[in-house]
Amino acid sequence: MPSHPRHPHLPQGRTPGRQSERNRSGRRFGIVVLGGLAAAGFVVGALFLAGAIENDDPSTTGVILLALAVVFALLTLLIWRMGARAGGLGHVTLTPAATEYSRGERVQARVQVRDATRLDAETEAGLVCMEYYDVRVSNGKGGSQRSTSEAVVWESWQPIDPAQPVQEFAFDLPAGGPYSHEGDALSLAWKLSVREPRRARRDPRADEPVWVYP
Repeated sequence: MPSHPRHPHLPQGRTPGRQSERNRSGRRFGIVVLGGLAAAGFVVGALFLAGAIENDDPSTTGVILLALAVVFALLTLLIWRMGARAGGLGHVTLTPAATEYSRGERVQARVQVRDATRLDAETEAGLVCMEYYDVRVSNGKGGSQRSTSEAVVWESWQPIDPAQPVQEFAFDLPAGGPYSHEGDALSLAWKLSVREPRRARRDPRADEPVWVYP
């Protein structure tokens, strides 16, 4: 079963909590605002460079505006990627045996390697529980605002054999471990994952969410 169309950390059919909805709305607002600023910067900067708008130094102004537009565009892309489904492993297909489990059960998944020549030697399959928790951060105006941080609270990984085009994996959920939860300030999300570990940068990965009952 595919993931939720607007919340990739949830299986399809699951209702997102207030925290998830709030974060999605915040990302959408940020994308609209920063994307608009980027577009405006490119247009106005180009007009200055073309001489359509004059001031004391139109060339310098145009270059500055274009540079700011690039910054806004990169920030827009960053916010979009933070909320988008993890990807980058088009040569691997991850298929859960099911999307609903109870604590203590065994989670099974199939990994199909479609192109072994592109598979990293350290690629691994795993079961992960993510915690999303709200904290108060400074808003730069003497006050504070709510921000959501994340942390891995449980994980188990197994290596993928590049010589095997199709492999089966099994992970035992801890009987007394965390279970899926969608809350206002705290959420817990389980997922099956395939990743290629990277140092000092985001791991290319493919995720499939699962729901764990208490």
